[in-house]
Amino acid sequence: MEGQGTPEPPRPLPEPRPDTSAPARTFGNRTLARGLDALIAVAAAPDGMTVQQLAAVLGVHRSIAYRVVQTLLDVGLVRTDDERTYRPGSRLATMGAGGSSGLRAAALPPMRRLCDRLGASVVLVVVQGDSAVAVDLVRPTTPGPHLALRQGRRTPLDAGPTADALRSADAPRDGEPVGVQQARELGWAAGAGADGNGVHEVAAVVPGTVPRACLTVVTHLAERARGAGPAVAAAAREVADRLR
Repeated sequence: MEGQGTPEPPRPLPEPRPDTSAPARTFGNRTLARGLDALIAVAAAPDGMTVQQLAAVLGVHRSIAYRVVQTLLDVGLVRTDDERTYRPGSRLATMGAGGSSGLRAAALPPMRRLCDRLGASVVLVVVQGDSAVAVDLVRPTTPGPHLALRQGRRTPLDAGPTADALRSADAPRDGEPVGVQQARELGWAAGAGADGNGVHEVAAVVPGTVPRACLTVVTHLAERARGAGPAVAAAAREVADRLR
């Protein structure tokens, strides 16, 4: 129409600027952490792990767990005999006995003796990040129901006797929980488990371990937990002696 000029072409939108506030390589760090979690879970499972079990431990979809474990398989850190169950690979065995395999080998005999003495399950727990991870378990061979925790199970480091025992190896600090102070004074921590459900725990840190480790007795029977502290602490010291 007359009286109207030619419309101006639309101006291009500015190019988006990169967000420099986010930490670099977030995806890479997450991928590495997931692979390490998978490796620890497979190494801690005496009967191996399926992809479905690994996905449950990692909290990811089965397809993601499959890609992670295939990467570990490619470099020899895990192996599979039937293409369904994954176990520690030969390359993992050559990486030294100072890791969890050496700790487990040192811990199993004292754990078995403690288990037989108390008639209750004994768990080997190590610190990983801000969690306590169950890496091995010994159950009583006597008849009857016995409490067992899933290997690879994670609990936070802010509640329960296991957390108190692990944190007791730190230097004292203002405002720390009473349970941590008591564990440091007594050499063990005892009380209700972090998950509740009527579980009783008695835990003692294994001196000098890196990453930090502890032995935890778990039972539904209060009478089996009562008075077990000195025996658990003695077993933890024995593990430390065997590691030396």
